[in-house]
Amino acid sequence: MYFNKIRWSVLHLISFTIFLSLVSVTAQDSGSPQPLATVAPSGVGMSPTHLTNLDGIIEAEITKKQLPGAVVVVGRQGKIVWRRAYGNRALEPAPESMTTDTIFDLASLTKVVATSTSVMILVDRGLVRMGDPVIRYIPEFGEMGKKSITVEHLLTHRSGLLPDNEVKDYEQGPGKAMENIWRLAPLAEAGARFIYSDVNFIVPGRAGQTRNWQAGRRVCQGEHLRSAGDEGYGIQSAEGHRRRCKVADRAD
Repeated sequence: MYFNKIRWSVLHLISFTIFLSLVSVTAQDSGSPQPLATVAPSGVGMSPTHLTNLDGIIEAEITKKQLPGAVVVVGRQGKIVWRRAYGNRALEPAPESMTTDTIFDLASLTKVVATSTSVMILVDRGLVRMGDPVIRYIPEFGEMGKKSITVEHLLTHRSGLLPDNEVKDYEQGPGKAMENIWRLAPLAEAGARFIYSDVNFIVPGRAGQTRNWQAGRRVCQGEHLRSAGDEGYGIQSAEGHRRRCKVADRAD
């Protein structure tokens, strides 16, 4: 069973935007976020009747198979007025009900929230330079005419690389997947065109394991993501959190 990916991505974006808003509200001077209080909508000037319209909207989309399920959280004035789970977080191999503590895959939002921010932290520390060619950090990346591509080209989607290579390129594990990326030839000259590309952000992930980039993942997981104050928010969910994870979308 497949779902409309555009609508599902929009739902992820809305959910994450709400999440970031709530995180910013809860952040304390001490750096230790505190749980938000739950209050009646009328207590912060909202209409409980209008909020119940969310039920029909979400349930209608589930019925039309536009999404398997959702979690909706509404906050105002630093307080939660609506938190409700709908539908399922998994359909295969067996249906699994959605819960309000489900952990969602943020998908391409990690390009901005995780990868770009972590790279810029390394730039601030003098460990990486935006104008450097990627081959300074990953020599093998230079195959097939990619020697002139810089770190900045990757992060701004101006590397000339294709949007996505084939799924089969990733079926033999991370090592082989990266070898397949090294063999990709650009579709355009570096800096000449904007081409939104997942490959652009897979490469810095690999660079995070080499040379000056070795701190990349530690920066992302230990400093940047943990600042959100939720231990379930990270690059990979800990074993104890996997039961709460929403299964990633399946591609046609």
